[in-house]
Amino acid sequence: MIDRKKQESKLYAMLSVESNKKIEIADVSTEAYLLARDEIDFLVLDLSGPLPDWVMVYFYGYGRYTGFIILDSKQEKVLSIGLLNEKNQVVRSCREIE
Repeated sequence: MIDRKKQESKLYAMLSVESNKKIEIADVSTEAYLLARDEIDFLVLDLSGPLPDWVMVYFYGYGRYTGFIILDSKQEKVLSIGLLNEKNQVVRSCREIE
């Protein structure tokens, strides 16, 4: 199982840079979904390979940004971490974090 708090710290750092404000967990709204690949394949992600058929996605909303952490369905591997703007465009991301 992934240490999600460690990944969230990286995401909050990205949000802080984009928003020019220190972001903490109390500042964001969170949601989590188990999604089929075709439900998020519209995102242009920096991945080393194709997405698995199913992924676990954690979303973190703050202002005009939505942060995301994408894991495999068993939550054993981080596939991508990043930020979307209000047009669902990836503005910052990294892949295979762990």
